[in-house]
Amino acid sequence: RVAMDVCVVDIGDADIARGDEVIYFGGDGPAGPALATWGAASGLTAAELVCALGLRLPREVVA
Repeated sequence: RVAMDVCVVDIGDADIARGDEVIYFGGDGPAGPALATWGAASGLTAAELVCALGLRLPREVVA
């Protein structure tokens, strides 16, 4: 079975373990790059990026 909704992120030599929290979008600093930064790098709009994540990815809105 082939899954087309996989994202691979190179973490380099970061000290992480299974179960650690991952933040894809979050702004400057330790929270990770802003959604606009991902959009500029990929050539997609913010809406296209969020929609491409699919429905199986858990989401948590922090305001």
